[in-house]
Amino acid sequence: MLESEMEDLLWMYPDKFLREPLKQFRRQPRSAVGRADLVFEDRLERLLVVEIKRGQLQRGAIDQVHDYFGMMKHEFPNKSVEMMVIAQSIPSERKVALDRYNIEYREIPDQRFRDVALEMGYLFQSEQGSTSGISGPRNVVTLESGPVVEVGGADMPKRDFPGGNAPDAPSQNRLKPDQPTTVAGPSKGPRAELSAAVNAYSLTPEPDTRVCWDNAKYYCQIVPREWKRSYLHYEFYQTSGRIGAELHLHSDKVVSIAEFLKPFAGRAVANSEVKLEWDQKWYAGKGRLAAFFSLASSPSPETVAAGMRGLISLTRAGVSDYLASHIPAALTDHAKA
Repeated sequence: MLESEMEDLLWMYPDKFLREPLKQFRRQPRSAVGRADLVFEDRLERLLVVEIKRGQLQRGAIDQVHDYFGMMKHEFPNKSVEMMVIAQSIPSERKVALDRYNIEYREIPDQRFRDVALEMGYLFQSEQGSTSGISGPRNVVTLESGPVVEVGGADMPKRDFPGGNAPDAPSQNRLKPDQPTTVAGPSKGPRAELSAAVNAYSLTPEPDTRVCWDNAKYYCQIVPREWKRSYLHYEFYQTSGRIGAELHLHSDKVVSIAEFLKPFAGRAVANSEVKLEWDQKWYAGKGRLAAFFSLASSPSPETVAAGMRGLISLTRAGVSDYLASHIPAALTDHAKA
């Protein structure tokens, strides 16, 4: 598999990798500083510059994507421009640097590209013994100028896919251990209950939040655009007996916000089915605020998703205000816009 073939798949099926409503904007735009891989536009008309690297993300990628940010900002000064890098692995130290420079990142393994290619009928020409270039998917027309890419939900219409292959809707059945999942998560597969809950949340997400799988089997992070996720984030987290909709304090620099969060313990979420709990022991004493759903009671995916929406609705604005006043380093540029 070539890097350009990875780019093909991301360009045509961004939702299967990034789980966001995106519209194609430009592919391989050139300028004096180089040529960016992909540029998408989200439903709020913000640009997302995506740089793709096969294998491990190398040091130079950070400077490279900054150049492409400048390229797009120079041409579109009135548009918000975001940056993202995608690689099959990213060293933990480099993740810290990416967070520091407000660059989103995704680790997407080789197998995930192969899974999507198989599903969509895409042939890796590099593996067919041909040197004539890269073919697009069979029976699919490569789109040139921005087809609408949307997700389902009360306020968002369905995405139009080439060939009519839309992603599966979340199961309406109650969650059961080992239930097959229909969500497009990490290639080795997150747990079925986690997949279904995230899929249900993604249909009607809280505004300006990102779903970040990170190739994880047991968790999926939900990150407000104004927060740096290396400091704190929301997270669906599953163990053998339960699944949680949680707010995690991830850095020592934000532990003081625990005093703001503790009073939320006891508040009901998910149509009053569960109450929030404060867990001071979490992550070496940093703490988490969580709604826990016992798998023994077979909570529906929609109920777990409602727990996450309720948690975000209760805490996000106050947390963001606290960060702005006390820990501004934990905020991205979106909070200042």
